[in-house]
Amino acid sequence: MKLIFRGLLLLLLGIMTIGNAGVVSAKTLETIDMQTITIGNKTYYMVKTEDQLHSIGKGKYAMSYNYILDSNISLTQEWTAIGDDDNPFTGSFNGNGFTISNLKTTSKTAKYIGLFGYVEEGSIYNVTLKNVNIESSGNNRRSISPIVAICLDGKVYDNVVIK
Repeated sequence: MKLIFRGLLLLLLGIMTIGNAGVVSAKTLETIDMQTITIGNKTYYMVKTEDQLHSIGKGKYAMSYNYILDSNISLTQEWTAIGDDDNPFTGSFNGNGFTISNLKTTSKTAKYIGLFGYVEEGSIYNVTLKNVNIESSGNNRRSISPIVAICLDGKVYDNVVIK
């Protein structure tokens, strides 16, 4: 029984991976590691790659953690926003003076579209986006913005730039 369950789970994960372009697969999530740095009394996870950026809020990297960019990132995959109303981003994200470029999304079904889809009591700052391409159609969308689509009781401030 255990073997059948594992096989079905692996099949389901494989289908989910194929059907979700721009989504980091479960197998990949297990292998993505981020270094940490302590600033003041907070621990930040250092984001250096596209895969690390995609892993925020997935697997071992919770929506409530603090993240800091440690290099410029050029996105090559379709972007899926970080956070939604069922699982909002509640941590902090410090762009640290680096640039995220080539953010592209063409969703027909996403409710919240942007780098961050839904932030609740979280903080986004020092973020620079360059070459943003957001296209959306359909009736499901609720909010679209390059940085944060919805922010409830959170903060988006200081040096947030779109080029």
